Amino acid sequence: MAFAVLIMTAIVIIGNAQRPDAGEVGHSLVAGSLVHGLCLGGVFTAISQGVPVGISALILGLQPILTSTIADRFLGDRVTPVQWAGLVLGLVGVLLVLHDRSIVLAGSALGWVASFLSLIGITLGTLYQKRYCGGIDWRTGNLIQCIGAGLLFAARRLRI
Repeated sequence: MAFAVLIMTAIVIIGNAQRPDAGEVGHSLVAGSLVHGLCLGGVFTAISQGVPVGISALILGLQPILTSTIADRFLGDRVTPVQWAGLVLGLVGVLLVLHDRSIVLAGSALGWVASFLSLIGITLGTLYQKRYCGGIDWRTGNLIQCIGAGLLFAARRLRI
């Protein structure tokens, strides 16, 4: 994440990106902590706990379905019938891959919890970002998000 912060800092400086106000910084930190911190941290924890990489990726593959369902039900963003059909096809694809029970039993309980927390993190982060970060310059927004995720990773590494 430190490397991403360095690259995004260069992009912000070279591109003369608009500076966010304090509220926008706060929103970007929350979005980054969810989208990058919880999602990536959850996936890496799941893999370290024995959950297969492919399964972790498939669980994250459910993110569009979960995001669309929450947005449709609670936020008033209507999903069209064609979009629902595409989401259902994606779910069927995930289920076809997961049908082999021996794959699903791999890894620890902590790994599975972390994997589903990563799904929740990216879903809530996406919805939060759409709601509160739409007017933020993408360059500074991404920089702040990477900083937020990096702080989470550093805290975990230092066991804070």
